[in-house]
Amino acid sequence: MDVTCIKCKKVTVVPVELKLVEFACSNCCALSSYEKNPAGGIINIYNYIPDKSSGLNIGQQGELFGVTYTVTGMLVKRVAGNYYWQEYILDGPEGERAFLSESNGHWIFLEEEQADYDVSDLPEKVEYGGATFQLYGNEKPALAYAEGIFDYVLPRKQQTMKEYINPPYIISFEIDEDGQTLFVGEHIASGTVKKAFNAKRMPVKVGVGIVQPPVIELGNSIIILAVTALLLIFSHIFIYRDKVQENLLTDTLPISLYANKPYVSKTFTVTEAASTLRIKLNADVNNSWAYVDVGLVNESTGAEEYAGKDLEYYHGYEGGESWQEGSENEEMNLCGVAPGRYHLVLTPQKAPNDGTTTTINIDVTRNPPSKRNVVLPIIFMALLGLGLFYWDRYNETKRWEDSDYSPYNE
Repeated sequence: MDVTCIKCKKVTVVPVELKLVEFACSNCCALSSYEKNPAGGIINIYNYIPDKSSGLNIGQQGELFGVTYTVTGMLVKRVAGNYYWQEYILDGPEGERAFLSESNGHWIFLEEEQADYDVSDLPEKVEYGGATFQLYGNEKPALAYAEGIFDYVLPRKQQTMKEYINPPYIISFEIDEDGQTLFVGEHIASGTVKKAFNAKRMPVKVGVGIVQPPVIELGNSIIILAVTALLLIFSHIFIYRDKVQENLLTDTLPISLYANKPYVSKTFTVTEAASTLRIKLNADVNNSWAYVDVGLVNESTGAEEYAGKDLEYYHGYEGGESWQEGSENEEMNLCGVAPGRYHLVLTPQKAPNDGTTTTINIDVTRNPPSKRNVVLPIIFMALLGLGLFYWDRYNETKRWEDSDYSPYNE
């Protein structure tokens, strides 16, 4: 159908048939009524002009939830504090009607529902559809602007709007002198609206939407982290249940006799496949350093595996406080060692002016129980869970910052 504005003669076309009750022109901002006069009469001219560079336009069509809707009207509503938002009226080919509410780039798809609820005493919580909704707002919105074709009389006076949320869902009660209307809505992604209506430009998102779902659901994330931690613990117990810790070698290396030349240890035998060897090193370094080049040699195959370790320990007293850094002890782990006879080849070094460090102690243990692979991931997951908790708390605080009923008010 098409309607010609009686003031500026601009023609508005929508590809659905509606009963013409009122018409708001997007060109001259005139609101005309056809309720009692078929020829129409201007009853208002809106002073507020919204930014139309983004969003949806009258006559645009798009498919949402299996229905091809046409945008037949758009309302801009305002509450105290000059807070504005847009409501788009959508009409389907079989008389379906829905609404899209847009505020700060966040969209909600709403439909009118029949339900008998008494919220006159403004309860803090409302049960609907098996879920609990929490009071978010109790406002008196006023109509600041309209455009499009309407088959009903637009509100002339302030209404009362009571909103209850359970993200990503919302139930909204609109109350006026004619009674109460219930709208049930759900967050819908801006990209979904843009794609459905082939919109050129969408409003920029600001802040957290009133029912915008969290990017990461906190409860499920905590459960996943907890289950993963338990699996790590049980896996550690399972892996080491038959592992027997065994000392393979204990030796002392005199640095002065083997400075910058290799020292060959006694032979030791690894009997279990895929063993882990822990090599502990200790030197009595004192405000000095020592270095050991460690080689593990398989006497049957000649295969060699080398690694190096620094041992350095410094300490002192400065500015009225004592300090220290480094350690006299270091260790390394060699994993997946095959069964066989082995020996170590060690080449030690120490600081040229060090006259106190004389020996390096070596200890080789097979299958030492390593808690690091369990403890470190669990610590990381605990920190991640804590971070997710505070991120969720921050976003929820932002969600509720415009509400007088925020559970996060101090």
